[in-house]
Amino acid sequence: MPANGKNGALQLWYYKTAAHHDKETQQYLALLPPAQQRYYKQLQHPRRAQQYLFSRLLICSALSERFNQPLSRWQIEERRHCAPVIHNLPLHGYISLTHSKALIGFALSDNNVGIDLEYKKRTRDFTSAAGLFMSPNEICAMPTSTAAKEAYFYRLWCAKEALYKALPATQQSKTSLATLSYQDLKMANTQWQLFEATMDNHQLAVVSSQVINAESLHINELKFNV
Repeated sequence: MPANGKNGALQLWYYKTAAHHDKETQQYLALLPPAQQRYYKQLQHPRRAQQYLFSRLLICSALSERFNQPLSRWQIEERRHCAPVIHNLPLHGYISLTHSKALIGFALSDNNVGIDLEYKKRTRDFTSAAGLFMSPNEICAMPTSTAAKEAYFYRLWCAKEALYKALPATQQSKTSLATLSYQDLKMANTQWQLFEATMDNHQLAVVSSQVINAESLHINELKFNV
């Protein structure tokens, strides 16, 4: 998704959501571009509305921090079941957006990028759910101990979701998560690079076509004040 990074860097911002009073919510909403304010008011489910509000506030805040522009400047086109499109970015590049439970993440890069956050729910039936995104060989390699199985499950799920998001749209339509190899990604046997971490009981994966290291990846927590 076109955007722009900073001197070849891959920038990642995240925000920890929390419950807010109605007055605070309206103050946050007023910071968004008019189109996003209108879209928010159409949402019926409170949890979905809060997730939308703070994901768009994160996008606008990150872009404004990067390009030194007001929050309301950004022209964001909403798309069903897809990441939004930002039409007035100053330079070309790529973006990726993710949210899970209480965390929202947004990435900005000169190169193809995908990010994913997954909350580590321990009561999940890992064996049954693995069939939704793992290959037969990956399922066979799943550890037997509960802790190791959980770690394996979320690492593969998160990494594959991030890789899928980094793929061009034309390739996404021909790809299933089960056909993506975590081992090839982990061992850098393809054009893609993988970064993995744990944040507040969430698994984080970042996949990019550029090298990801301490010099190229910058992670920042954003906090909003009204």
